[in-house]
Amino acid sequence: MQTETEQTRLADELSRIYDILEDASEEAETQRENAVIGLLFILTDYGRDVALQREYPTPNQKLFEAVGGELSEKPSDPGFWPDYAGDHDDFSMLVDWTDPNRRTEGDNGE
Repeated sequence: MQTETEQTRLADELSRIYDILEDASEEAETQRENAVIGLLFILTDYGRDVALQREYPTPNQKLFEAVGGELSEKPSDPGFWPDYAGDHDDFSMLVDWTDPNRRTEGDNGE
């Protein structure tokens, strides 16, 4: 069994994906590319919420507790992916933006 300091916690590791998505969004040139990045953000949020169900409290949360003196509440289960995505405000709009037949000003048509 690994000690806690040797464990890689999925919820904390997903922060790397957020950084990569932010970098990628700076390179996106079309609405469709931005939509894909937006969908990846939603999926990453869902993955982090799922991971927090098992991993609570994460090492980062324990660090914040040590500094601030208070541990955050265990997050609620995000539920079934289609429900989570369907309840997300931007999900439907982002899916529409991935339609290759939908063109907006600035799309390069590729």
